[in-house]
Amino acid sequence: MNRAEEAVAFIDARARSPFRWGVNDCAVYVADYGLSLGAADLLKGMRGYKSLRGALGSLKRAGYGTLLDLAQARLEALQLGFMAAGDVGFVPNGTAFGGGLGVFDGREMVGIAPEGIVRAHRSAVTHAFRFGAG
Repeated sequence: MNRAEEAVAFIDARARSPFRWGVNDCAVYVADYGLSLGAADLLKGMRGYKSLRGALGSLKRAGYGTLLDLAQARLEALQLGFMAAGDVGFVPNGTAFGGGLGVFDGREMVGIAPEGIVRAHRSAVTHAFRFGAG
């Protein structure tokens, strides 16, 4: 399976899983996608939270102010024009996390939020990343 097929298969499988802090939130969603590729855990040392407050605390204790800070520290940065299916994107929003992370399916960024699966047009992505080897 190529990277695009892996991304679509992961997105389809997770589309049926409800949002749950520490189990299926946007950071766990992206981290689990990376693990499915054999990459290092994006959330190494940060898992185990069960609430919004716990997620924010885990992020802060690890030394990150936002999810963008986490991605910039732990993933390989890409120029937006080189983002391809299977890459990770950051879409800013007004939350305490600064934005959300998602997996690019080749057409749009797909992630998970309390309201369920969310999709964002490629133009909403401000930063792109790729998982390195595990």
